[in-house]
Amino acid sequence: MDIFTVIYFAALIIEIVIRAPVDRKRRQEKISDRRVSTQEKVLLGLLSIGGFLIPIIYAAYGVIRHPMYTSQFLLVFAQPLLLQNWIAGWSGLLAFVPFYFLRVQAEEKMMLDSFGGQYQEYKKKVGGVIPKL
Repeated sequence: MDIFTVIYFAALIIEIVIRAPVDRKRRQEKISDRRVSTQEKVLLGLLSIGGFLIPIIYAAYGVIRHPMYTSQFLLVFAQPLLLQNWIAGWSGLLAFVPFYFLRVQAEEKMMLDSFGGQYQEYKKKVGGVIPKL
């Protein structure tokens, strides 16, 4: 193993250790309890009307519900082609897939709790990671 592979795996482990407590705390809060800045609303694709956060359906979110996870999947599948070490290349997929399934379930539940029927209709029209045709 070379030094770059060791640094890569160390960074993955450090990121997981640092993010886990923060993610757990944020999952316990309701979206209405959080203070969301205008910049965060724009980045999240949310519009505040009368104190309620309403998703804006445009651009990438009009085609897929999780565009950031889609880009991460593309990166994870491209990584083995870019690295000379296939073990290190495919390790990103092994690290990301369990994280993806755990995280998306929590996000989908939060959105259903927050938006109810609106989000249910949105799910019917728009694909998760792969666009619906």
